[in-house]
Amino acid sequence: MIIRVCGRASYLNSMPLGDLFKWMFSSGSSRCIIDFEVCTGIDSTFLGILAGLALELRRQNRLSDCQLCNLNERNYELIQNMGLDRIFKVSRETLIKGNDSDWVHVSGLENQRPTKEMILKAHENLLAINGSNKNKFEDVITFLQRQNGSLNKIR
Repeated sequence: MIIRVCGRASYLNSMPLGDLFKWMFSSGSSRCIIDFEVCTGIDSTFLGILAGLALELRRQNRLSDCQLCNLNERNYELIQNMGLDRIFKVSRETLIKGNDSDWVHVSGLENQRPTKEMILKAHENLLAINGSNKNKFEDVITFLQRQNGSLNKIR
């Protein structure tokens, strides 16, 4: 499967991505290339959804099945800072050629609103991937846990 991220990769489009990954695993597939050529930025929730994919692939011992490509300098730096480059194959180069007409645009996904639980899980995934992310997201996680009424101590 090839996924092209268009525009800003944020909490607003993280839920459909998470659903796509769940479908991918339930259908027995785990191979994917995520293309960031036209991605203008990435927020922590989106990175956390990617971290969740990495955790599931690691659990299945299939980490080599997913690649991130076409990352601009800033997005590449974000991937590195979160520690995702230690888990995924990451390339700043183009792995996929094609015109816009070669891609299928999936619409209607923008109407899916993220839940607090999904945002919390995404940030917990970032901690599971890289312990140094605790300092970056401890306050966010604590706030979301309080909102959800599930205040568990952050490890």
